[in-house]
Amino acid sequence: MKEIPVPITVNNRHVHLSKTDAQQLFGDTHQFAKHSSPDKHLWPGHILWQEKVMISGPKGSISEVSLLGPLGDKTSIEMSTTDAYRLGLSTEDLQSKKFSPGLTINGPKGSVFVPINKAINGRWLLASKDRAEKMGLKDGMLVDVLVGADSDWATTFHKVLVIIEGEDRWALYLDPDAASAASVKPGDWAHVLLP
Repeated sequence: MKEIPVPITVNNRHVHLSKTDAQQLFGDTHQFAKHSSPDKHLWPGHILWQEKVMISGPKGSISEVSLLGPLGDKTSIEMSTTDAYRLGLSTEDLQSKKFSPGLTINGPKGSVFVPINKAINGRWLLASKDRAEKMGLKDGMLVDVLVGADSDWATTFHKVLVIIEGEDRWALYLDPDAASAASVKPGDWAHVLLP
């Protein structure tokens, strides 16, 4: 078994907006402002904006939720399972991590409802094409990753999704639930376990 070190980053809750929904929330002429101190651990190609929104579910709301650009074709909400429960979302199958019915995003000019139609994953391994080829990783493959190996909180995450994208990419992205489970923070190291 090979253990390949990979740096950890924590993927906190955030929203990606479509152009149409951005206009609904902020108005037709709004220009988003880049944050003055962006997170160096952002997913490649993303922009952290200064603007924030509130997300609301059947039983609660979370304010000051970060917005990541650029604007796209579809609005999506990235959150943890803990967030989903806090907002009052429900699931018929806990194994699937798919929650319903969805959330309302509230902005200064309006609101939009967003169905939650994809599973909450909580962990991804991002690799560049060159690095992936050297290691025998393929886009969409599932791997095991040992996190917090030097502590009493050592945890092995199974079925971590591999995403191959960009140049010189190599990072394990964890949501706050997964990071807390292993008692790790951005900048700590994990180990991809390969046969």
